Amino acid sequence: MNCYGLFLLLLAPVGLRAETPIIGSITNYAAGDARFSPGVLANLTYGYFTPYSGTVLIGGRVVEYSDEEDGSTIKIQVPIDFPLGPTTVVLDNGSGKSEPFKITVDAYAPGIFVPTRSPDPYSLTLGCNAVATPGEILNLFAVGLGAVDADQTPGKLTVSVGGVPAQVVDTTVSGSFFGRPGGLYRVRFLVPPGDGLHVVRISIDAFESNVAALPVGRTIRNYQSAVFKAGPAAAESIMTAVSCSGGDFIQLGFLLTGKRPDLPSSLGSVTFAVKDSAGVERLAPLYAVTSNQVNYVVPAGTAPGIASVTAKSGDRLIGEGDILIESVAPSLFPSFQLVRVRDGVQTLEMLPQFAGVYLIDMGADTDDVRLVVYGTGIRSRSSLANVIARITGLDVAVEYAGPQGDPGLDQLTLHLPRTLANRGAGGIEVTVDGRTASNNISFSFR
Repeated sequence: MNCYGLFLLLLAPVGLRAETPIIGSITNYAAGDARFSPGVLANLTYGYFTPYSGTVLIGGRVVEYSDEEDGSTIKIQVPIDFPLGPTTVVLDNGSGKSEPFKITVDAYAPGIFVPTRSPDPYSLTLGCNAVATPGEILNLFAVGLGAVDADQTPGKLTVSVGGVPAQVVDTTVSGSFFGRPGGLYRVRFLVPPGDGLHVVRISIDAFESNVAALPVGRTIRNYQSAVFKAGPAAAESIMTAVSCSGGDFIQLGFLLTGKRPDLPSSLGSVTFAVKDSAGVERLAPLYAVTSNQVNYVVPAGTAPGIASVTAKSGDRLIGEGDILIESVAPSLFPSFQLVRVRDGVQTLEMLPQFAGVYLIDMGADTDDVRLVVYGTGIRSRSSLANVIARITGLDVAVEYAGPQGDPGLDQLTLHLPRTLANRGAGGIEVTVDGRTASNNISFSFR
């Protein structure tokens, strides 16, 4: 056996032979999550499986698949006539079968790609440098719209842009999958009036798709401040808005900051108004304003659903952008304090960093150590018991999860177990009411 073969053998889970296939995940081809329906396309990640030498079975039925040629992913299609309900997917490479991977097949499993001007879903997508105009016809590629029946689907589905229904021009099936309808739809729709970075979504018989972003006219983009990543927000969470046209908020080179804890709703004549799904508009507290970026707090009381954010300088419209408001939208800042109790004396320590990894010394066996992590979008959690933390794969007790004091800033207090000593490097996973906290944090313990 060569070194590579030995390496694969060592990686095989205990109780499984190296030649036994493994299913890592199965996700909706467009939405990237676990939603499936008859005719839907899905990505399956695997181990110990050679494409085209083995077979894929859904509910015991052999199905065709295509190799994504990345060494770990194949694309499968749930049969068009597949019955609804729970079922399993199995890989068979001739010498062994994978453990059954459970999925549930619903009537519809809508998933969408980003709107585009192109006849395919992968090019001419829209962004800050290529915005749509009201009245323009765009393509929205989707999967999971049922049994691939383009004649029936238009009467069943709706497309919303920023919460406003858009006119559906037509729906066609794009391409084929092994000689059968390919499960990829092209939905053409008319862009409704209204500037802004809008949230686009397809609904069909009460099943809603994932959301995609559509920039129309004067646009701002909203990001989670902790990770500078597009994503949902929550009432009283900290967000960052960026102007797509650049240099629109205030004069280049200036920085205006609000005074805490009572942040102003206007800085240098710049205001941010958040209108929630109930139609209530509130001014957002502002942390800071630069030429093309604003840090703000989603106003308290903002209702869940799609909210519209309008940025103005005086009476001049800078841009608009939608955000999805959820009850919680946890994300973690790379900001910490270590609280150590040794011989009855408490000390606060900052964490040193090396190559992007934060170093934690667990100290003597008698040290009692807690990690304070700062985040946002956490305070409205249903209960402390529904805040779960793991560091380097180990469960960590959450003693506090709530407001820190500054507007929108939340705090987690984690009691670190002694088993983390000499654990080495790993990440932090926090879930709040089932939602995973976005973060880019790694720790190393000694």
